[in-house]
Amino acid sequence: MLRNVTFISDVTKGGKVLYTGTSFIGFSGCLTGMKPNGFSITVDSRSSSGSKTDWWKNILEAYNALFLGGASFASFLPREVLEQETNFHDAIERLSTRQIVAPVYYIVGGVNPGEGAVVTRDRVKAKDVWYLDPDNGRWFLVETNYDHWLPPRKNDNRRDPANRLMNDVGQDKVDGNAIYDVLSTPPVYRSGTVYTSIMSAANPATYETWTRYVFSPTLQPWPANDDDISI
Repeated sequence: MLRNVTFISDVTKGGKVLYTGTSFIGFSGCLTGMKPNGFSITVDSRSSSGSKTDWWKNILEAYNALFLGGASFASFLPREVLEQETNFHDAIERLSTRQIVAPVYYIVGGVNPGEGAVVTRDRVKAKDVWYLDPDNGRWFLVETNYDHWLPPRKNDNRRDPANRLMNDVGQDKVDGNAIYDVLSTPPVYRSGTVYTSIMSAANPATYETWTRYVFSPTLQPWPANDDDISI
């Protein structure tokens, strides 16, 4: 159903585009967005720590965060950041320190070399900020709903295939087509995928979203030799 209500919007103020985002009709948060010449943000779900029987602890933590700690909803914080911050580093700082209701991952891309990070969030603050480090071979980051320092789940290992596919592409050949194909290759691609977005804050025209009704790994939706692609 969400596939049928997915849309791209430009949020403007005073005739100027503050950010471009992908969302759902009737949903006021922001799960995917890009501030032109600033940064991009994608929200990825993260499971709470503890056993399934600790549901009451999760409810208590969420209540304390929302009603006692002045917390933001996890999908509202990116909207605030996209509206108010101007650069990658300030975005990372706010996404790392603002209290939120539920644990998530914030995947952030900037406009300068090395500006890319995955912010692993607990409700109170960041548990970890994992940065690109291209000088030491970490020229991309893969986040698939699990903490990057832990092994992937055996029944949902998208991380290792994604890493292999990205390394097969290579840093000197990566572009929008290559990233789209990586995201469209099982098991990285799953039938439950609602949409795929490719964006570049350094090149604001590079913002596209495709709703995923059918599996189409060979589709090449992007011009060749595009630079500064981030996801």
